[in-house]
Amino acid sequence: MEPSVWDLLRGKNRLTEMEYSVLLFAAENVSLVREMNIRELAARCYTSPATIIRLCKKLGFSGYSEFLFFLKGQQPTLQQTERPHHEAWADQFRTHVTNFERTDALISEQVSDFRQLLDASRSIFLYGAGFSTFFAEYMAKKLHLQKKQAWVSSAGDSRSLFLAHIEHQDLFIAFSRSGETESVLEKVNIAKQHDIPVIAFTRATKNRLGELATVHIPIYDDQREESTAASSYDSNLLLVMEMLLHR
Repeated sequence: MEPSVWDLLRGKNRLTEMEYSVLLFAAENVSLVREMNIRELAARCYTSPATIIRLCKKLGFSGYSEFLFFLKGQQPTLQQTERPHHEAWADQFRTHVTNFERTDALISEQVSDFRQLLDASRSIFLYGAGFSTFFAEYMAKKLHLQKKQAWVSSAGDSRSLFLAHIEHQDLFIAFSRSGETESVLEKVNIAKQHDIPVIAFTRATKNRLGELATVHIPIYDDQREESTAASSYDSNLLLVMEMLLHR
């Protein structure tokens, strides 16, 4: 029997965080993706066409066209696939609140350090890969309102563009849920070579990005990273950013 797209997702140990995000988006939005060219999908997932090509080849397809053909054939299967039932809305809400309270306890000592670095910085570089790019862009807009110069970059941008701007920055802010995204770690190491302090937002787990950061803001999340169930990570990260920026 031909594997389903969910079988491909369960084999995500071969995929990077960004590749997994693209595949998950395609699986959950087949009707939309089937009408997209590769550049449109890359823009929607905050990545590059080259990343999508690498994903297709990792999955055993010759290229993007064959991947789309596979997805179109999977659509009936996707509609019939029984997905795990979500918990009751009230239970999920309580879980989100509990996880935020745990996050608040974890970051209580980092809040003043975050504010000191932010207040001392005029020009700030923000970086995220995959869905984390959204958080970098969101914070950049908030920083603009505070009269800060904020630059945003993602894995889809060229390395030369990053290098052209980083040496003129006062602060580097990185976003990675896993804290293990290679493109993010590479940029953080470059920032540290230029003696630029680093603030990192990740899950509240031991990870390389958190260890490299000058200030680490851990977001507590009890959901497994590969799970497609509702997670408190994204919503609580937004809430934490709002509170940090306005305290």
